[in-house]
Amino acid sequence: MSPDRRAVGARAALARRAAARAALVRGVALLLLAGLVGAVGCGLREAQTGSLHGRLFDAAGNVVVGAQVYSIHREYEKVFSGDDGVFYLSELPAGRNRLVITHPKFRLEEREVMITANEVTRLEAIRLSQGAAPQFISPVRVETVGSSTATLTWKTYRPLLCQVEYGTTMGYGQTATEREAAEDHRLTLTGLLPETVYHARIRFTDESSITWYSYDLPFKTATGDGPFPPPIARLQSLPAYGVIVVGWDLSTSTSAVGYDVWRRTDDGPWELMTTDRLDRTTREFRDATAQGGRFYQYGVTAVDGFGAASAKTVTAPVFMPGFLLQDLRLTASASPYVLVSDLIVGAGVTLFVEPGVEIRVASGDVFRLGEDPDKVEILVQGRMVMTGTVDRPIRFTALDGASSRAHWGGIRLRAGGTGASELAWVELFGGAPWAVDVDGVEANLHDLAVRYAEGGVRYANTRNPPPLVDCRFDDIASAAISVRGCRRFHIERCTVTAAAIGLWHEAVAAEDRLTMRETHLFALRQGVAGRFSRSVFANDLVVCPEGVGFDFLTATGQENAVDHCTIDAQIGIRIASGAPQIENNLIVNLREQGTYGIQVTGPNALTFQFNNVYGFGRAYEGCNPGTGAAAWPPAFVGGSPFDWHLETASPLKRADRYGLEIGRYGKSFL
Repeated sequence: MSPDRRAVGARAALARRAAARAALVRGVALLLLAGLVGAVGCGLREAQTGSLHGRLFDAAGNVVVGAQVYSIHREYEKVFSGDDGVFYLSELPAGRNRLVITHPKFRLEEREVMITANEVTRLEAIRLSQGAAPQFISPVRVETVGSSTATLTWKTYRPLLCQVEYGTTMGYGQTATEREAAEDHRLTLTGLLPETVYHARIRFTDESSITWYSYDLPFKTATGDGPFPPPIARLQSLPAYGVIVVGWDLSTSTSAVGYDVWRRTDDGPWELMTTDRLDRTTREFRDATAQGGRFYQYGVTAVDGFGAASAKTVTAPVFMPGFLLQDLRLTASASPYVLVSDLIVGAGVTLFVEPGVEIRVASGDVFRLGEDPDKVEILVQGRMVMTGTVDRPIRFTALDGASSRAHWGGIRLRAGGTGASELAWVELFGGAPWAVDVDGVEANLHDLAVRYAEGGVRYANTRNPPPLVDCRFDDIASAAISVRGCRRFHIERCTVTAAAIGLWHEAVAAEDRLTMRETHLFALRQGVAGRFSRSVFANDLVVCPEGVGFDFLTATGQENAVDHCTIDAQIGIRIASGAPQIENNLIVNLREQGTYGIQVTGPNALTFQFNNVYGFGRAYEGCNPGTGAAAWPPAFVGGSPFDWHLETASPLKRADRYGLEIGRYGKSFL
């Protein structure tokens, strides 16, 4: 073929290919145009979306600020809760969404939320668990565990001082604290029970006063060296003199095969009483070797098949009645002590009782000993030193729980010639006829508290005892304080409430002298009553709304005086015999329904000066007012509890013999 023909064929082929490309371009353009027209003619399909409004709180109800919130179906849109805990997410896909909430101080929160199209879905209260502590506290582990100890280890994100809460339930109840801050922690718990499941968790408080906790860790202690001790040991009875019966509950350990019984005398060393071991079902032991005049305490141990013994379960000490023949000390560590019959301190012997001791007294004397065969009593013929403290008083209580006033015979101090007894910071419940009866001995009593007794304290036939000071008496059926035949007796700063008689006094000799100062008596029948020879009452408060404030059956001689006292009574002062000096007193009946202010029933027509008498039908009966007598309303400060001080503007502030204050809070020169 010639060159010209070949050139013409090539040009024809190129033209055909160009035409094909042009047709293809026109087809694509037509398709695009058709799609555009269809879109314009039918309209675009709208997406189905909705919004979410919520508010975040912690477990305590406080709003959570700064928490990040998003949906995993629209993860690129993340919002933070504001100062009010509120967040808002828009354009969430309609239908089920998975919401994610994160905060550095709270546990990650995920929850399913159903979003309604074209509406705002509201979650008004989402509570976050403050469980981010695992970020700060690594998992807690038990490094070692024994029968009574367990060592826990953990780590914290920085040096912290942590505490371990632990106990036999998830309520815990006990706490152990580290000594210093650390990142790697190790703490050993002690005093645990063998074969017992415990729960523990770690806690610390950050600089914002927020407390963080780890997860709970349960663990079980190992088997102990011996079986569990008996849960309870008790004194069953004293069936005969020299015999004590001890009982106990069985050990809960299956390894226990028997029991040993131990005894100690007067707080001495323990002695084994059971030469032959008791079998595992035995619940009682009878000791027939007790001697009178001794305190005994018993301990019971459970024993396994290998001879390993539990710790002792001990009873309260019990006194085998009889005479103490040697000095004895009752200690707080062995308290409480039990008395079921009389404790008699023999002549030449001293009974010491430490602060904090409790003595439980039975309501009957099982051996019918002592001065009163029906009642338990402490009869001191030697010496007793029973001194508690303000914070650790010595207490006498009823063994049988609630008892009568007369459930025991009290403490009876009798002459023994071995030195003065002392009772201080002692609390006594009950006692008949007296809680404390001092006869013929110069006992030192102070800071006593006696309640719910037939009688409080009685002194008799004592020449010159130490003063009775700072004592309290409450709910006394007869006299709170009774003094008879004492040559010189002084009462100061004592308080009596709800007693039939505040003070009863009986002078036996002309030289018997009584002084009472700064004492408050609230009585039902008589505030002060009796027969007086030489007595001074100064700066006292006597309240007896239904009875007689001062009732002088006799007041012989010229040295009886009531000076600067405040008296509120139905009859302020009654004098049957004698001529006591009554001056500078404030005598009132607050209800203004009193009978007599001062009544003299004897033949003498006495005159009384410088007294303010107010609120009575007759201020003076059988006697006369003298110089300085007044009848001003008292103008007490009052209130509850009632304040017996006079108001500053009261004219009674300048009404006594010296132009000074009258009544309890004035100045007495006697």
